[in-house]
Parts: sequence; C-alpha cells; structure tokens
Amino acid sequence: MIAIDWGTSSLRCYRLDARANILESRASSYGILNVAPGQFPRVLDEQIAGWNETPIVMSGMVGSRQGWVEAPYVECLRDSTRSHAGSRKSAGTSDARGSFPAYCAAARFPM
Repeated sequence: MIAIDWGTSSLRCYRLDARANILESRASSYGILNVAPGQFPRVLDEQIAGWNETPIVMSGMVGSRQGWVEAPYVECLRDSTRSHAGSRKSAGTSDARGSFPAYCAAARFPM
C-alpha cells in the first residue's frame, strides 16, 4: 500500500508493507497550493516513481475543494459498512489507483 498525506504546503508519501510498517518515505514541498490545476497526476507519479504497490490511499487537503478531487465528509466509522462512503477515485493517473477518503468526527456521537 502507498499512503499519501497531501496537505496545503507539503506532500508526504509512505510505502507500506502488509502490516503497515513504513518501508520508505518521501516528502516534498508540492502541497496542493503549489500544484497547478491538472498537474496532480504528474506530481503524484513523480513522487512515487518506482513504487508499484496498491492501493494508494490519500488524505489531507488533496480531498478538499482546492485539491485534486473534492471528497465529501462522512461520519467517522460508527458504522464500518459506510467507511468508504466518502471515498472518491482519482482520475488521470497512469493507473488510477488512488482513493480519497474523507472523515469528519462529530463533537458527540449518539449512543
């Protein structure tokens, strides 16, 4: 798996093994505000060059209105059957492996 934390001012990429141990990491200043419109696929491909793991899971501002794909918020995992309800598949990558889960924790959960 490849885990991406794509924030406003930086991009952090992690190549993980089956137990989620970090095998390799890369970081750059290509936050969403430093990526031109339409260039998200190119930047991602450059940053993870040589990594072929799937899936790629992205979090952070990459799923915001200013990011690559806007992903709606869903309530945090109260119901695990809905855990991917807010995920969006990326378009434009060489293999479209990415998804953008967006979770929002409510201040209080009803019991």
